[in-house]
Amino acid sequence: MIIFKHRMYKSLIMRIARFWRSACWLAIIFILTFLPGNEVNKIKMFHHADKLIHLFLFIVLSILLLYDMNKFHKVTGIGIYRIFVVITTGICAGIFTEVIQYFYIPGRTGSITDFMSDFTGIIIGLILYKLTGQQVKS
Repeated sequence: MIIFKHRMYKSLIMRIARFWRSACWLAIIFILTFLPGNEVNKIKMFHHADKLIHLFLFIVLSILLLYDMNKFHKVTGIGIYRIFVVITTGICAGIFTEVIQYFYIPGRTGSITDFMSDFTGIIIGLILYKLTGQQVKS
């Protein structure tokens, strides 16, 4: 029984380790979105630049998730399961970051428009991967 648990945990750790690209990018998203408002306001940007940043961050996240899933399963393409995982992960990450910003980060406000940028980034990432990812050998 103890051997079985050890194998189960080892298998789980190996599966998570195969998604290191996505996990690192998700950590970058959390770090950037959890910076206090006074740090973010020091960077001079144009109006609504944060929406483009959210869009970019989540485009990259969805592409990396698809890449990692396809590399892990040694297949190419996008199936319904992969689309579901990417959209669910992106929505959860987007909601999480906006809620944390709204309630806990000084000088930052979570907003529905930022979340919509996140969701749009997820969809654009799926489309970009569909258009270009199948030609790239994993």
